Amino acid sequence: MGVSLTYSYITIRFIKDYCYLVNMSKKADLGKGLKNLEKEIVKPVKEEKKSVKKETKIEKKDSMGTNISLTSHPSLSKSGGWEEKLGLIKQNTVEIVKEEELVSLLQTKKKPVVYCGYEPNGPMHLGHFVTITKLMDFEKAGFHVKVLLADVHAFLNRKGNEEDIKREVENWRKTIKAIGLNAEVVLGSSFQFEKEYELDVMRMAQDSTINRGLRSMQEVARDIENATVSQLWYPLMQIADIKYLGADVAQGGLEQRKIHMMGREMSKILKHNFVCVHTPLITSLKGPGQKMSKSLPGSGISVTDSYDEIKKTINGAYCLEGDIADNPILQITKLIVFPRVSSLDIKRPVKFGGDVSYSNYERLEADFASKKLHPMDLKTAVTEALEKIIKPIRDNWK
Repeated sequence: MGVSLTYSYITIRFIKDYCYLVNMSKKADLGKGLKNLEKEIVKPVKEEKKSVKKETKIEKKDSMGTNISLTSHPSLSKSGGWEEKLGLIKQNTVEIVKEEELVSLLQTKKKPVVYCGYEPNGPMHLGHFVTITKLMDFEKAGFHVKVLLADVHAFLNRKGNEEDIKREVENWRKTIKAIGLNAEVVLGSSFQFEKEYELDVMRMAQDSTINRGLRSMQEVARDIENATVSQLWYPLMQIADIKYLGADVAQGGLEQRKIHMMGREMSKILKHNFVCVHTPLITSLKGPGQKMSKSLPGSGISVTDSYDEIKKTINGAYCLEGDIADNPILQITKLIVFPRVSSLDIKRPVKFGGDVSYSNYERLEADFASKKLHPMDLKTAVTEALEKIIKPIRDNWK
């Protein structure tokens, strides 16, 4: 009885949400093609498969859980062998699933494809910049880089109406161009309403339970406690994106892991497998407990923020003296600053230790942990470094 009532409730919610999407599609550019879905029938989902063993390869990690490197991002030599490319890709990552598959890809494919998707919702912030930085590493390693502007995903995840999302798509295009990333930018709605794409999504839906879908969205969905059926469609579409973009590697922040693992488990259904490369998340500048987000004032820094805005936000950021755990200022230093500078210079009076220059993050972290480097001195240096990184982007964006 209980199961029957639950299934009926879910069915009613699906019909309600689905009819809303179809209705909205009649007046939205990104909804073009949604009407075609009225002709399709989604079959009941099957029982969930038994959990698959995690395919995580454990690497030597630093205090943040990322792969250790004692230098700033190196440039590849002219020879650029696969070992050198692998080292560049692994730098500042949390995990690669599976590394041996990535090695095989580097050895056998001349121009592999890597992709990362972004919901065009609000300005790009430093959290996004971590994955953008890694895409630049892939570019140096000889990959063809694709950036998906996931307008349909943003709509399904309740990140705005059609006009809001359309406006943000253009802002993101401008930002990516201003950053100088050499990538093919693809709009999700340009291919996600094709019949074969939707059939693949439906095939995966038959093999996924509602509980599995919810778990995969725990770190991604807006208001997961009141999740809609549209948000359960989201991870299946994300998995299908990887196939239809022809991606050999799916790159993303660690919050994407559950969706990526679900995709690997469904590789036989989709007839497409891929390597996952996950980068760490930057903690909210307000402190531990949540990731960086520009929707929360003081939590993040946009790549189009002014110098005064950067300075104010950094000065007010969480950064306890001597504490390296979940420290967003240290994370920004490691993941964004050092990949772009040969050294970070700290300016301070002689009575406080005098000027000091750090050529690698590990030495800086050690000094901070031993309280030889004060939080305010670090914040001042990081502010100046970020301004040098962001100013050209801000100028080009305008």
